[in-house]
Amino acid sequence: MLEAGLYSLLTGDATLAALIGTRLFPVMVNEHDMPVNAGDPSCVSYQVVAGSTTYTLEPTQYSDRRIQFDIWSVKYSDSKSIAQAIRNVLSGYSGVLTDGTQVLSALQENEIDDFESDSRIFRVMSEYRIRFIEP
Repeated sequence: MLEAGLYSLLTGDATLAALIGTRLFPVMVNEHDMPVNAGDPSCVSYQVVAGSTTYTLEPTQYSDRRIQFDIWSVKYSDSKSIAQAIRNVLSGYSGVLTDGTQVLSALQENEIDDFESDSRIFRVMSEYRIRFIEP
């Protein structure tokens, strides 16, 4: 499954691990894991926001997924550093993930800065389009 392979790829990167450890969560971050409630460590949530499969006359078909990463931190500079670390791993990536998914391309499509005024947390939303072949 693409998401499992991406999790392994990202948490296995030394630079990103130094910034968030394994605080990479699917779909949402629990309230107690949010930076304000967890002693201010930054974290990242990710989710599929769009996807499609392309069918061909060949036996191999490929899929596209747009994955959104939400980077949460009490410091703007930390959120931007984490976004850069994710970009360093994913942007232009191709290869086989630990789950056997063959990534043909991973390209950043969008990045938006945000601030959650109620919780006083910075969020950087970063989206990647990933084209892949499932095992």
